[in-house]
Amino acid sequence: MDLAELCPDFYIKLKPSEIYFSQNRINALFRCHRQVGGTLDDIMEGRCSVEDIPTISVMNREGKWVTADNRRLWVFRHLEKLGKCTYITAMKTSFIPESKLNSENGGRTVEFYIGMAATGEWHKKVPTIEIQDSDTKQNDIVTELKQLKL
Repeated sequence: MDLAELCPDFYIKLKPSEIYFSQNRINALFRCHRQVGGTLDDIMEGRCSVEDIPTISVMNREGKWVTADNRRLWVFRHLEKLGKCTYITAMKTSFIPESKLNSENGGRTVEFYIGMAATGEWHKKVPTIEIQDSDTKQNDIVTELKQLKL
């Protein structure tokens, strides 16, 4: 039994793709100076595991789960796309500082700060980690139908 089952008031089990970024940009290094892309490579190549990444916090904001732990979410989203991580346990929070709520695309994706990029190789195997919101999905379906002339 995991924390989400033991303490549902404090923890929740989510797919990384169900969690939105709070910011537009992230640093290529964690606070401990570990490379974000290198961490993804280390997990994919067995040098460490998904469980070695600290738990992220999420806040329910207008019906969406949002995190201020954007670099960790970047890694989790890649791991999900690569088939290495289906669900993560996140700690529920009721506060994310306003300064960290600056995403301009609804938190669907994030970029690295100007002049920075992900290191490593595994992130290159994933075409996108972007979440499509329901409006975008609906627009994509309409566009596809128009292209097929249905």
